[in-house]
Formats: sequence, C-alpha cells, structure tokens
Amino acid sequence: MSWRCHDLSNSRRTDSSGGPDIRAIRYNRSALVYQCVRRLAFAPDSSVLDTGSRAQCATGELPMRRIIDTLFAIVLVGVLAGVAMHYKHERRFEQDVMVTRSEVRRFQAQIMVQSALEKVPLSKRGYPLSIETQWFGGKLPKNLLLGAGYPWVEIASADQRDRTHPARRMATDRTLAQFWYNPNSGVVRARVPDSVSDATALRLYNEINDSSVSRVY
Repeated sequence: MSWRCHDLSNSRRTDSSGGPDIRAIRYNRSALVYQCVRRLAFAPDSSVLDTGSRAQCATGELPMRRIIDTLFAIVLVGVLAGVAMHYKHERRFEQDVMVTRSEVRRFQAQIMVQSALEKVPLSKRGYPLSIETQWFGGKLPKNLLLGAGYPWVEIASADQRDRTHPARRMATDRTLAQFWYNPNSGVVRARVPDSVSDATALRLYNEINDSSVSRVY
C-alpha cells in the first residue's frame, strides 16, 4: 500500500480579472503541506510513500521529517546539557564541603598551636582570647559554603562562654560570620547557608564541624 500527496499547487484558478488567484495558490500550497504531514504521521517509514509523494514532500515548503529530527536533536542536546550542568554543580558543591571541613580543622589546629605557645593573651581555660590573621601566613581559612560578603570570624561573647556551638548555625543574613570561635572552650565552628532545607543544613553542619547536633537552630 502506498500513500500519495495530491499536488494541489498545480490547480489553475483565476480571479474575476482573469489573473491567477493568489489566495487559491496559497491555500493549495498549505493543503499540500498538510497532506504531507498527515502521510508522515501515519506512515513514518518513508518506504511506504511512493516516488511521487516523496518528491512532493521533499521539495515542499515544509520537510517535516527533517524538522522533527532536528527538533528532537535540539531537545536531546538540551536535556543532556542540563544533566551535565547538574552533575557539575553537585560535584563542585561536594568539593566545597570537603574543603570547608578541612578549613575548620586547620583553623582549630592553629588555635591549639597558639594555646600551646602561650605567646598571646589566653582565656582562663588557656585558649586565645582573639584571632590574629598573621597566624595563617596570609592564607585565611575560608568557608566555601558561604563565599564572599560575610564577616570572617565571630568571637563568642561572655554570655556564650559555655556554648560549644553558636546559637545561629545558619547564615541567615550577611551580618553573621563564616566562622564562630569560643575563647572559653577553644572551639571553632563553621556556619552553613540558609539556601538549603533544614535537613540538608543540619547534615552539612555536622559534616563540616565533625559534630552530631540534633538541630540546626
């Protein structure tokens, strides 16, 4: 069985003045395209189209098969690009988590070094009362989960001296520092972003701070 697109474009119609009817010609071309689309839709295998139909559809205004293939390729490329970008973002975020965890440990290690050296003012429990940037040789610890625009470190106030974690563990605004340090206990903590869910924030906080708190607030 073969399909054939009827060539309506050759129909001769004239208007009232005896000239060619432009509207009729446009209509016939549209009808030809419509027939080709229907034939390709119901008989996508070009082998079932006879030679005349294939020639008409190939030379018509709308090569439907080629357009469909092109659109499919574009959509496929878009999907693959989206998946690749998502995977890249996830890998980058995982790396930021690992780096931030290492930075917390580096920060904490320097606190222990300065406490042992006893060359700076110490708290009653033997930890530095403040943080000096020169301890880190020009490479300050960074919290990559927050990035730029946040203060570097917050020194816990006297009313927080018994705390081992900051009251606000998520950086809900840019007045909160990347790190929190308590001179009374010598503990350093890194805050997490508020752009994630509470469950994710809690998991991140415990992971980068090697802790096991049950809530992020």
